[in-house]
Amino acid sequence: MTGKATATAWAAAWIMVAWALGASSPGPATRPTTAPTTTRPTTRPAGEVRRFTGHDERVTAVGFSADGKRLLSGSADRTLRLWDTETARPLARLDTQANPVRCAALFPDAARAVSNHKDHAICLWDLKTLKPARFLRGHAGRINALAVSADGKHIVSASDDRTVGLWDAEKGAAIHRFAGHTDRVTAVAFSADGQRIVSGSADKTVRVWDVADRKSVKAFKGHVDTVTAVAIAPDGRRVGSGSSDRTVRLWDLKTGKGLGIGRGHTLWVTAVEFTPDGNRLVSAAADRTLRVWDGRTGKRLVAIKGHTRGLTALAICPDGRHAVSGSWDKTIRLWRLPAPTSRPSDP
Repeated sequence: MTGKATATAWAAAWIMVAWALGASSPGPATRPTTAPTTTRPTTRPAGEVRRFTGHDERVTAVGFSADGKRLLSGSADRTLRLWDTETARPLARLDTQANPVRCAALFPDAARAVSNHKDHAICLWDLKTLKPARFLRGHAGRINALAVSADGKHIVSASDDRTVGLWDAEKGAAIHRFAGHTDRVTAVAFSADGQRIVSGSADKTVRVWDVADRKSVKAFKGHVDTVTAVAIAPDGRRVGSGSSDRTVRLWDLKTGKGLGIGRGHTLWVTAVEFTPDGNRLVSAAADRTLRVWDGRTGKRLVAIKGHTRGLTALAICPDGRHAVSGSWDKTIRLWRLPAPTSRPSDP
């Protein structure tokens, strides 16, 4: 390739990134008393149910309470916000007064939340007082991902220090540090029963860890770039992963074999989640789309479009009929998911 051709290719690549991401002083923690600031467009994109607005920078994290009535969001604007899912009304705003929020998770009862904090720490928030309850320290690198177990008893963290941290949510104490990845850990998730943790890494692997035995039980190889998102199916039999290689993959947890490769995203995948019945796997990507896949085969079902910038976060509502996404366009959108019987749609 000539120098001119190389320069042209690099320019084209950066144009795609800029197209996906776009350009990018909150006050203290408060309970908003003003009317909701939900944007009500004249024409909504197909499938969009509701829109949540208020963040001043890209949205980086979203998560539902167990009953689906509350939604947590985190943003590069250094705030966490709690919303009423049904009305899109903002209920609380917490100023982290630290680094931009990279990751956050809501506890099932919506009484607490966790987010990354400065100096490689994790902040455990009390959502009744809107103040930090405690700080969890132990990682030697930046926190990239967080998840809370379904029973609310444990927290799992992913770090640049190449480890996966397991924490006691009540005591705020470290339980164990899982080591095995050879590069930064970028994604983590719990199984529904809390007995397994799955992690993804820049070493291009997906690992499954046994919580009781404190060891790695499986390592899945196949992605050709950083694994950016992971999830475990509700029945604990399958693992879903997304990557900077633009693919979504399904794995058999017991055998370690690949069950399917989902192709269709044109930029890196940022999040994956199974629906509660395990029949569908939903992915979000920097190409501005959500995609729905068959949760057992990886077959592409439908694409959901509407955001004006790349997607950064995803959560599935406990009712299994809706998903919420966060984006570089600073909005959070609630979508109606297509029925499991939906046929494959546009590429």
